[in-house]
Amino acid sequence: MLLNEEFSKAIMDDGKSWSWDEPSILNGAFGNKKNMLRKPWLTKLIGLQAKSTAKNTRTCNMAFWRRDLYAINGFDNRYEGWGREDSDLSWRLVNYGLKRRKLKFSATALHLYHPESSRESLPENDKMLERVLSDKSYYRCDSGIEE
Repeated sequence: MLLNEEFSKAIMDDGKSWSWDEPSILNGAFGNKKNMLRKPWLTKLIGLQAKSTAKNTRTCNMAFWRRDLYAINGFDNRYEGWGREDSDLSWRLVNYGLKRRKLKFSATALHLYHPESSRESLPENDKMLERVLSDKSYYRCDSGIEE
């Protein structure tokens, strides 16, 4: 859930100063309110099975075991600016052998507002991502947690 700039600042200034029940939630601080719906039974009802794909995954709301993150050497530090580092990490986890499980309606992730980085490096980032997408045996990057 992408927070607006004003509410993000309030949380950063004092994270204990708000609650899930306050009016700012209803007044658009969280953008699309339907993404605030938390009904774990609904997750089971719509049958979100584990899949061997990373399509549409965003690292702002994903979880994995520490050992798996170290196995793929974390984020690839060669990515510059905006774009594709999330996809790279997600697809390398899949290439490593993990399956993606969606938890829609089971959890709420809050994404603090921040200015976007420049998209100037996007063409180069796309080229780096292509290796992950085309070589299913590639999962451990050289420039990550352990350089």
